[in-house]
Amino acid sequence: PWDFIWTWALQFKGYIHHIQWSVTDLEATVASLSRNWGGRLMSRRSGEVVVKIGGCLILVSDKNRPSETVTGSEYPRLKCCHNRECPHSEAVFNIGLEVGDVDAAVSRMRRRGTRVIVQPTSLTSDLGEVTWAVVSSPCDNILHSLVNTSKYRGRFLPGFEDVSDNQSEVTVTGLTFIDHVTYVCRRG
Repeated sequence: PWDFIWTWALQFKGYIHHIQWSVTDLEATVASLSRNWGGRLMSRRSGEVVVKIGGCLILVSDKNRPSETVTGSEYPRLKCCHNRECPHSEAVFNIGLEVGDVDAAVSRMRRRGTRVIVQPTSLTSDLGEVTWAVVSSPCDNILHSLVNTSKYRGRFLPGFEDVSDNQSEVTVTGLTFIDHVTYVCRRG
């Protein structure tokens, strides 16, 4: 079952673009990532902050932020457990994957039973073009954002404001990149 995800990831030269972490205290989490792990603020929007640690992008989202309507002009605001009753106090719930062809990846995944949560969407702005979609995973509380940012010059994704990088250079204390993600899911 999982072979199809890794097959298309390799076929479309995919890699982990970002992980998204739902937390109960956004500011304390961001401060801890900065202080303890050498994280640098990259981008933000209301209720969400992007922290870069080494080559890793972590989208930290306020779990208590109310849901908002998804528009085609910005990257969607996603929530852990897909807006259902959520038993997790904090959880990584979205593994964002950079793929070469979002439409082809979504079509292939749909044929194999994946539910499309956000249809492929493209946005062109003065920063270039970015395409994204959001699909389900075999794991109950995990989503996959599929993005193509190869023609986009923004620091993260549309809808996020770049944060001035006036921070002094910080030594990374361990995390430099994410090379794989492991899932636990039900048999079958």
